[in-house]
Amino acid sequence: MGDLHAPLLGSVVLSSATSWMVLHLLLGDEPLFHVPAYHLVHSDRIRSVRDSRSGRRTRVRMVCEDIAVAARMVSDSAAEHPVASTSAGGLIVGIMG
Repeated sequence: MGDLHAPLLGSVVLSSATSWMVLHLLLGDEPLFHVPAYHLVHSDRIRSVRDSRSGRRTRVRMVCEDIAVAARMVSDSAAEHPVASTSAGGLIVGIMG
């Protein structure tokens, strides 16, 4: 980064330090709420692994479908109707998401 962004980075660091000081002056070191201790049970681990794997499969499938839709849009007459293809792409992403 060097000296290229020194004024910008200096102001960000200064504002961050100032906000941290104000936060500790007003609230102190005591947290606003306490989180109870949580012990992971065997069934929670299995559920966590299952959910992460199914989520990963879903993400991969959505990306593949998105690529296929984009390829279809490009191969079709997307050059003739750029506004329609953009609107259709946004609609498809909205429905999927």
